[in-house]
Amino acid sequence: MPTGPPITNPPVTVAPVTNSPVTNTPEDQCTACDINPLLPVNPPAGSRIDTTEIAAAGECKQTRVDCTRTDGQTCDIAIRGGTTVLQSVTNMETVSATLTCEMNGMYSSGTANGITTLTCEFTNCVTAVPCTACDINAISPNGLPAGQMFSSVDTTPAGGCTTTEVSCRRTDDQYCTGVSITTSYLQATFDDITGGPYEIASTLNAGLVMVGIGCEDDGNYSVRIVNGDNNPFIFVNPGFKINLQTDGATDHVFAFKITWTPIPNAPQNIIDVARGNPPVALQPNQNLTIFRGNPMVSLMAFTLPDPSQAYLLRQSAIYSGDTFIGTLDQVLTSMTPLTANKISIYTFGLSVDYPLYMASDYEDTRGIMVYEGANCPVTGDCSILLQGSWGNAMTVTDYNGTEVIRGFDGFPGTAVINVYENQVSESTRIATLTSDNYFQQIPLEVKGVMKFYELNGHGLCNMTVTRL
Repeated sequence: MPTGPPITNPPVTVAPVTNSPVTNTPEDQCTACDINPLLPVNPPAGSRIDTTEIAAAGECKQTRVDCTRTDGQTCDIAIRGGTTVLQSVTNMETVSATLTCEMNGMYSSGTANGITTLTCEFTNCVTAVPCTACDINAISPNGLPAGQMFSSVDTTPAGGCTTTEVSCRRTDDQYCTGVSITTSYLQATFDDITGGPYEIASTLNAGLVMVGIGCEDDGNYSVRIVNGDNNPFIFVNPGFKINLQTDGATDHVFAFKITWTPIPNAPQNIIDVARGNPPVALQPNQNLTIFRGNPMVSLMAFTLPDPSQAYLLRQSAIYSGDTFIGTLDQVLTSMTPLTANKISIYTFGLSVDYPLYMASDYEDTRGIMVYEGANCPVTGDCSILLQGSWGNAMTVTDYNGTEVIRGFDGFPGTAVINVYENQVSESTRIATLTSDNYFQQIPLEVKGVMKFYELNGHGLCNMTVTRL
């Protein structure tokens, strides 16, 4: 047995070895998508497929895909991601869809995820017809009853698409509770209207309605409000319907704003109109102007000094009794008196320094097919239209000064033009002009406040007037 002291070795402590955790940062794959493998190798004949990157650098990729006809045809076009339709259009040349690259490195669009193939699908293709090929005679009505007439005037601008002004009117002295122009067929993609008839223009208590129509690239006429019109339309009915269409926009988009405003409780200005007196012409004002007849009164509209501001006439509301029946824009377009027992008009704060409407006793407007007022520019000559294509016409100016008739742009050989000062009567007529004698009578000074230029017969001419 050992007799020496015990030998003690100090304990050895071994520190555990700990490896620090290694974290792998995943790659941001939403910037790595490649659209090219998804595209069809051989697009259908007469078409192409284009792609455009629209996301900023460093952001998740967004790619616009366009399927387009290259042969001038219009088709029903669809872009499919796999079996899912991403976007589709009807009777167009191109359609676009936007694809977004997701975190998993695959494209999505709408409800379609994990898109692996793209296809362009073209059906119901037809060759586009130029917008100058519309034929108004092909759609004009035939065999109208006695006393009714349909007419059209070509208003096509030089080098532009065909435009036509069409009208339906009475050829006798009768006025109707309603006159309208309807189509037999209509296609409207946005509200899914098909078939007919569909009303494109109407007026109440009149003998005439007119509307302008334009030829489209498919060879059909259309009526629409196009994009780019920044001036207001005012509707006073609780419900209304309008047709909208883009014009020249590559993405075929539009936007609009609706503002609801209570109709103000405006003070009333009641004016009784008597037979044999000149019309009462007024500038727009803050009142609800009420014209009363005995028994009937007729309302006529004035043209504007600058025709490009004709949209101002939309800022109005006309009532027959308590019923809304239209706007000054519609009255001017019809060029015929609006007739009722009582007519009220409100212009919603519109402010101009020239008259926009006038009222006369109904009997003083009978037999006149076109009746309107004319405003002239502040400077320069004024061209006043005498529109007697459908019969007797009257154009009135309201100017406290002298007007000088300088000449005519074509004097109709089948018409007589009478000129009156202040009112229409034998004693106030200062001239009777015909194609044989008018040249010897001009320049002709016309004085008074209201001047009346009456065309009896048939024909159309522009009269050049200078204001002193």
